[in-house]
Amino acid sequence: FADWLLDAIEGGRKYRKTKPWQHDEITLNAFRVFDEDLKVEVARRKEERRWMDRRPALAGKSRGADADRLLETAWREGKIVFLQPDFSRALHGGKRLSGKQACLRVEWSDWLAGMAALHGSGMQDFLEQHFVDGVMSLLDGHEDVFVDDVSAAGCVLRGSASSLLSAGVALRRRMWEWYKDIADPGGEEHMPAVSLCLAMTGDWHFAELKHDKLGRRRLAFSLGLTQAASGISRDCGAGRLIALRDHKLNAKPLGGVRVEGVDTGAGGRVQLLYNNGFAVTLPALTELIGAIRSRAEVREYRVERAEAARVLRGFRLPEGALDLIVIEPGGDEAPLFIVRVGKPCLGGVDMDVYEVLDPGSEAVHLIAREGLSLWAHH
Repeated sequence: FADWLLDAIEGGRKYRKTKPWQHDEITLNAFRVFDEDLKVEVARRKEERRWMDRRPALAGKSRGADADRLLETAWREGKIVFLQPDFSRALHGGKRLSGKQACLRVEWSDWLAGMAALHGSGMQDFLEQHFVDGVMSLLDGHEDVFVDDVSAAGCVLRGSASSLLSAGVALRRRMWEWYKDIADPGGEEHMPAVSLCLAMTGDWHFAELKHDKLGRRRLAFSLGLTQAASGISRDCGAGRLIALRDHKLNAKPLGGVRVEGVDTGAGGRVQLLYNNGFAVTLPALTELIGAIRSRAEVREYRVERAEAARVLRGFRLPEGALDLIVIEPGGDEAPLFIVRVGKPCLGGVDMDVYEVLDPGSEAVHLIAREGLSLWAHH
């Protein structure tokens, strides 16, 4: 074969009369693989040319409003390779997606229990006509958000940190609106607990499951899922202990994610977590800031406790200095205020945890009205 190849390079005639690859099995297989690659490449270029020819129609004003969603659906189902400007997304929506994805765990069972008490016999209609369709429509409207699991206990979402943050804020706001529509006047502030935790640790692994009773399911796992599941902890005993200490100090909570230090009596200190808000772990927050810094204004503050207390009068602040991050997306979107609340143990690891404060809370109004101008030098 080597002699034949050299003769072919030199332009000789011997290579035209012989076909050594028909006798050497290794060489024959190599040519078969090359032939298959050639066919794939020819087909790819034909498809590429076809899509390039259609590009003006797809990108122009005449394109239908559902075109992007149809492409997204085909990509998720693994039918097409979808070239996108977001480098963090996989080219193909098959079993193995990009490992650089965050996890958002949402727990709403207590919220549904509260809504059942308010709706009474109308709870069935609320679930069928409003809640299920409303949640899924909201999530479908956020790009790069994948629903890995949904049940009466909550849901597990996967995607980019920035998309999950936006989806989580919108979901919590929508659930507050549903509660406000039926709650007694003045009772809107006492919405039943909805816990969210955004985490990001480790690669994702996937498995397809086909079961006679469950149907076709996809199992997705990451260490981030373990931390997110720990981050939605809402133990009643811990909640009562924290509320008792708030009452003793005559102070209001800054938000819904609480981390309380408890002395063990042996010289140690344990951090208890009670989540009735939107928690974000430090790795997820770091990824989020890096992803949106080019398209949003991000300001970081570290304010000494005494200075922060002069603005947030009557509030019980987290231990140590107040670490605050303000994200202003621009346009009509409201700025987000994120504060560090403590360092509890999540999934066996002590992890810095932050909270996305509710935009309409009293603490956010005070920070926006008084705090930012005073803390500008921090």
